[in-house]
Amino acid sequence: MGTQEIIIPTSTIINAILIFAGVYIVSPAAMIVRDFLILRMTKTFILNKYFWDKMEIMQMDKAYLDIKYNKNWSCRDVPESGDGGMYEIDCKKVSKEEFDEYKRQFDFHKRRYRQNYNALIIRNNLINRIFKYYKLEDYLDAIRKDADSKYDRWVNHLTKDEFWESHKHTRV
Repeated sequence: MGTQEIIIPTSTIINAILIFAGVYIVSPAAMIVRDFLILRMTKTFILNKYFWDKMEIMQMDKAYLDIKYNKNWSCRDVPESGDGGMYEIDCKKVSKEEFDEYKRQFDFHKRRYRQNYNALIIRNNLINRIFKYYKLEDYLDAIRKDADSKYDRWVNHLTKDEFWESHKHTRV
């Protein structure tokens, strides 16, 4: 028995090289380019300055509603007594002007929060669908963390203001 030659056609070798290059080089490179283009387009058209400005204002209003305007309030108008009624904010009696200002600011922040929420919900849903479809959920987590950090920053700011405001009148 003699040695046998294995004859591999050149087209098979070229085909194997092209398959290897396609699977291990071109396909990952195409996915990287695809992800880059998706992120670039979402940054340009969805996650633009308008989105982040609205997000900042919405998180600020949410913090105001949670920290400053979440107090119990009540009003009782008593026109026949002549004193104009009794107004309370967080179990403290306040004047009608203070109560009206509190209520006006509460309504302002609540209305603006709703407007910004409605403006951002469509963009947020679109981003969620795009990133989940293309398996880019890590970027969703980054967006959520950024929104949470904006909220936390406003909460810290407001709690410091509340602290100093409460201690301003206690010194004699």
